Amino acid sequence: MSTVLIAGANRGIGLAIAQQYATEFAEVFACCRAPAKADDLKALAASSGGRVRIIPLEVAEESLIASLKYPGRSASTFSSTMPESAAYRPTGSRPKVT
Repeated sequence: MSTVLIAGANRGIGLAIAQQYATEFAEVFACCRAPAKADDLKALAASSGGRVRIIPLEVAEESLIASLKYPGRSASTFSSTMPESAAYRPTGSRPKVT
């Protein structure tokens, strides 16, 4: 199972990427500034069978980034990390690194 971390997952492209990964049964750590206001993201999490987890995160605040931890996870255990402007990649595909 893929494990992804998506910043800006509460709306727009970030939400669409979270929805797509959830559809593929990936484990999704969905980050956004104000989870209490993220109704569409909360609905996705509620319908995901526990695969989508919402994490409060303001990427401009270094202390929040430094404290971004989830029990049993480290940055090296994520299959992908994506800011809200990132593009969706189907499971198993990897960007070409040169």
